Amino acid sequence: SATASAPTPSGRAPLTLSQESQQRIGVTSTLAAIRSLSHVIHARGRVAFDPDLYTAIEEYRQAAIAQKSLSGSSYPGMSDQSHSLLESSATKLKLLGLNDEQIRQLSRSSSSSINLLLPKGHVWVYAEVYEFEAGDLTGDLSIEAESPAIPGVTFRGKVASISPVLNTPTRTIRVRAEVPDPKGLLRPDTYLNVRISKSQGQKLAIPEDAVLREADKNYVFILDQTDRFTPRQIQIGMKAQGYYEVLSGLKAGERVVTGANFLLDSESRLRALIATPPDVSSKPKEHSPGSHP
Repeated sequence: SATASAPTPSGRAPLTLSQESQQRIGVTSTLAAIRSLSHVIHARGRVAFDPDLYTAIEEYRQAAIAQKSLSGSSYPGMSDQSHSLLESSATKLKLLGLNDEQIRQLSRSSSSSINLLLPKGHVWVYAEVYEFEAGDLTGDLSIEAESPAIPGVTFRGKVASISPVLNTPTRTIRVRAEVPDPKGLLRPDTYLNVRISKSQGQKLAIPEDAVLREADKNYVFILDQTDRFTPRQIQIGMKAQGYYEVLSGLKAGERVVTGANFLLDSESRLRALIATPPDVSSKPKEHSPGSHP
């Protein structure tokens, strides 16, 4: 972490403003602090109830029974054919959002199909996550869902499975989540706005508004108790929930400016320019009368 003695970035200079001047231009600030951050993926979703899923489950079970009965068959090709049918049925279930463990359970339990379709006091939610965000679908994932038809109510649950198959036309991955709905407010096929969250742990973070970005460099203004604004270069990491993770250049408890940054930056650049002596080496040479350039 940087300290108060960190060098001032080139091209910028510290400045001091009175409280009245700060109020006039709208300066606001906050402390750099350790915060619990989560990466959030926004997706469109719906409440799931699929007659096609029930049919696919029954097809898979029949294929599993057929494979078991034909495993010792003396008819050539019959066992291979039943195995191919079982794999095809499993792939169809994966496309509908089931994971490998759920598919394995289907061959062991006669009640799983009903639980998968209508879990008691819960609903299944399908969310379609774009391919470029699919890499973030790892670990323990929670979900929040809201319906325009039920304003002011947020439904929260856990992601149960992630389809391994990409939906080519939409370039999305299907996520299946179980969400408590004890009052039965959510109806099948209800449209939902979904947020999938993955905890990133405790991070030193500052609001997005505190960061001034210039090419590949990032700056903040540190405000001390003497009303002095000092520019400082920092390194930032991930962006989450309106905050940037700070990798270096700041320590917890330092106060950063979050409002009027651009005005302060303009004044800081101007003062740095005034304080820099002109480069006389770049002036054209004077020539005596009669001489040639």
